[in-house]
Amino acid sequence: MNNFDRGSEWRKWDLHFHTQSSFDYDDKSVSNQIIIDKLVDNEISVVAITDHHYIDIERIKNLQELGKGKITILPGIEFCSELGGSESVHFIGIFPENNDILSVWTSIQGKIGLTEKDIKEKGGNENIQCDLIDTCDIIHELGGITSIHAGTKTNSIESIKNNLLNKMQQKKRILSDSIDILELGKEIDGINYGKNVFPNIGFSMPMIICSDNHDIKTYALKQNLWIKADTTFEGLKQIVFEPEERVKIQELKPDEKAGYQVIDSVAINDVDFTEQTILLNPNLNSIIGGRSTGKSILLGAVAKKLDSNIEVKSGNDSYNEFINRVVSNICINWQDKEENVSRDIEYFPQGFMFKLAKNVEDLRVLINKIIIQNKVKEAIVKDYQTFCSNNRAFRGI
Repeated sequence: MNNFDRGSEWRKWDLHFHTQSSFDYDDKSVSNQIIIDKLVDNEISVVAITDHHYIDIERIKNLQELGKGKITILPGIEFCSELGGSESVHFIGIFPENNDILSVWTSIQGKIGLTEKDIKEKGGNENIQCDLIDTCDIIHELGGITSIHAGTKTNSIESIKNNLLNKMQQKKRILSDSIDILELGKEIDGINYGKNVFPNIGFSMPMIICSDNHDIKTYALKQNLWIKADTTFEGLKQIVFEPEERVKIQELKPDEKAGYQVIDSVAINDVDFTEQTILLNPNLNSIIGGRSTGKSILLGAVAKKLDSNIEVKSGNDSYNEFINRVVSNICINWQDKEENVSRDIEYFPQGFMFKLAKNVEDLRVLINKIIIQNKVKEAIVKDYQTFCSNNRAFRGI
């Protein structure tokens, strides 16, 4: 079990990162362990290895082993395209962490011409140019997704000038059919794309910022890239469909809550439950299971543990006795490291909404309770009630 078991939550990702296997890496003497340690120190949860025109299978597998339980390593590759003139447009393919890397790399080498012999005949890595559209098609066929340099980043799609109509159409075709993600040079570039580019092409795309690091000793992020997803390739694919909801470029973690507001985990040691620790997501959690599998028992026990005055279910002594026994065998860990501390919670037992819908008076009481929880608002409510009363009296109602 590790912190990745919490499901979709905001974490730092870096989807453009080089290793010693890139021809232009600064210090090839650094170890893979140093790379993992540095990324973990910077709280990176997912990194895509995107060396130039090369997928180093052995290195990626070693990085995955060293980072197991701490960071997800996605295999990838960076290409130099035939577009953009003297400033060639760069783009990237990223693949699942658990796929057959050897098969992917073999296919890319054969279909695109990136064998050692091919590269040598073309005059080295600096002279490699891959057809962007054809290569992106191959990446997608192999189960990958693509990103492209955009905005003020060097070697970006902006290098394709709009002085000819066919160039404008070519850009639209690339963004529509070939590219999944835009890698920006600066955070401010996203404003231009949001205001001008996306309305013009008729759809939005995920926008990211990455390190493009070529020397782990000087690793630094221009800005933090936060992605709300599982730390997997499947999680990454979700941002293609929800670019605005799942991607944020900013310094602080989005939707961050204070530690005293978040239950970090629930530890269970009861004969009727498998002994375990359940890690909770800070935003939304769902308990899923068939009938009589303990869903309402678990929820009721957590509520009772945090507030002994809570009535989890009335009129059923055996149920309440069971709840009380489970309560004594669980531990609630808050994110601020406190254990079993009672704090303000709202608990709605099973069938609560149904009963509420059947009883208008209970519904009124609940609404009133929610409104006046804040003492400052209580005075405002009373003033409003007085106004309504006086108004009715004035109108003779």
